[in-house]
Amino acid sequence: MLALALPALAALGGDVASVHEDQAQMKGTLKTTQGSTYTVHEIKASAGTVVKEYVSPAGQVFAITWHGQFIPNM
Repeated sequence: MLALALPALAALGGDVASVHEDQAQMKGTLKTTQGSTYTVHEIKASAGTVVKEYVSPAGQVFAITWHGQFIPNM
């Protein structure tokens, strides 16, 4: 079975626009959850990989997590 990492552009310190770029690159669905101190943007690819980008109120990505069969190419 051939396994390719999903490309993503996520980077710490990036702005919220990078989240939308990652969604387009991964061809995934985006779910946004607003918290009291930060926002979580969850991108789910069709292959099942999920990338979560945590964005501060200032609009900067301060943390990134993922889970799935393969690590996304970040």
